[in-house]
Amino acid sequence: MEELLKLRGKRVLVLGVGGGGDVASAYLIYSWLEALGARAWLGGVAWERFPIDPQPGPISLSELSPVKPLSKGLGWAFSSTIAKRGARLVRPQVARIAKLVGGRALAVDLWLGPARLAEELREAAGRLKLSSVVGVDVGGDALAKGPEGGLWSPLADQVMLACLAKLKEAGHEALLAVHGLGVDGELDVGYLVRRLGEVAAAGGYLGAVGMGRDGAEALRRALSTVVTESSALTLEAFRGVAEARPLRWATRRAKLSVLSSLTFLLDPLKVFELSPMARSMAGAASLEEANERLHELGVYTELDLERDLYEVWRVKGRVGRADVLAARREGLRRLREARAEPRG
Repeated sequence: MEELLKLRGKRVLVLGVGGGGDVASAYLIYSWLEALGARAWLGGVAWERFPIDPQPGPISLSELSPVKPLSKGLGWAFSSTIAKRGARLVRPQVARIAKLVGGRALAVDLWLGPARLAEELREAAGRLKLSSVVGVDVGGDALAKGPEGGLWSPLADQVMLACLAKLKEAGHEALLAVHGLGVDGELDVGYLVRRLGEVAAAGGYLGAVGMGRDGAEALRRALSTVVTESSALTLEAFRGVAEARPLRWATRRAKLSVLSSLTFLLDPLKVFELSPMARSMAGAASLEEANERLHELGVYTELDLERDLYEVWRVKGRVGRADVLAARREGLRRLREARAEPRG
């Protein structure tokens, strides 16, 4: 708790970094900081999962209305904010949470890519006179290296990890909070613990915080408005659920225990230095370029999967478990073949 206590009375921005639903767990951290007397703002990446928004990729600021731009890639969303995605209107999770935090929350447009977003976050930190930026990752994909077989959605986490690391390099305080190890059903909890050990050996582990009853109530409030699977599982874990739960069309299973309710606080620069994916894309000038950098490492991302699923959805009008698994298998096969082709 000492890392959070250092922020007592300070100005802090808390961001969900792994997908739209991560803003629910970010609200948990926000509530702790508010209880400590910090002046906190809340926000998150505007990227909805496929069942909510079939349009591939994150939501851009230009698709949000109403929105109050802070910069090209950062803007204040309100509880009334809607995104126009093709022919569909979508209420992003960052808009849903706004009513719990004074009516507005900061939306992050990932299309800009890590290099530009890091600069805009640095400028926003100066404009808002922030003492720190806290990025909240639910599940632990920010700890991934890339070749892990169970890895499904590393792109958003790794882009934001690169941004947080660049903030620290520029002299701004930043924290990475990993909430609910493995609750996204991707990486094995034992593997994530080993990764945390590597971060600790490099001097990047800053401690862990248990949820507590007040925190559980704060998360419950967030979940009353935010639509998410993974953050909801951390609340179940706090209540004593100790079993495997299916998620994402039952394509994955998250093994819950009371440990799933903990939040691990890390130095994002140390994590970045141990993260091949984030290092490979740190200078990328767009999300597309960042995605290509991951392809070079053999990583099939959530952006790739959404694009493949969108083609299925356009033809069939629906997507099921078999479609998701088949699309991912085919996408991984294409990526392996493309990397095996001789260059030049």
